[in-house]
Amino acid sequence: MNTETGEAKKVKCPQCGEEVENLVAFSLCWQESDFRLVDNEGSYGGPLPDVVPVESIENEFECPKCSAPIATGYHSAVAFLKGEKAEGKS
Repeated sequence: MNTETGEAKKVKCPQCGEEVENLVAFSLCWQESDFRLVDNEGSYGGPLPDVVPVESIENEFECPKCSAPIATGYHSAVAFLKGEKAEGKS
């Protein structure tokens, strides 16, 4: 990161070589929803507002251009975007 401007370094995906400014994050979470019988079948209603992350499982981060795995965990994703991690999943 450029400490003078606060801008992120230009980093490239190790898989496709494209410059990326962000990663796609996948998080496992518990989502509350309504479950009831509709026409004698179980049916999930729309999600209720509570979504709780499962903190014991780290997020996974992928390249937004080619979906290659880039990082596992917040800190390694931040390091990658700062240009501190050159390649690979960590």
